[in-house]
Amino acid sequence: MGRRISHRLDAAILTAKAENRLLGDGDFLWLKDNEHLVLRIYAEGGVRRRIDQIPPQEISLAIIECVQNSMSILEDDLVREVAKLFGLRATKKVSGKIKLIISDLIFTEQLVQQHGKIVINSVS
Repeated sequence: MGRRISHRLDAAILTAKAENRLLGDGDFLWLKDNEHLVLRIYAEGGVRRRIDQIPPQEISLAIIECVQNSMSILEDDLVREVAKLFGLRATKKVSGKIKLIISDLIFTEQLVQQHGKIVINSVS
């Protein structure tokens, strides 16, 4: 992308943020009115995204989906299942990102660890 287009895009983003129409988190943007985040899983032959191209909120959805479907799951198995949903291998980089988000979900009490397995927090 050229410099002029880049400047126009930056200006449009700043304007939308100032008008409270756009929210951002690091490298990711979304419309404020679009509160319903969609989990976009990889389909064979589709576009495969790198882990840094997947918003943390979407990874959180995938983690919660996997835990709900399994009722309880070991962390390493959860990491592999989440990576698989996005068509990724559980490399060191991918695993690290997913484990960080699992830790955040445990910290915010959406998930808990019981007997070495991760479960949905039924109290929250």
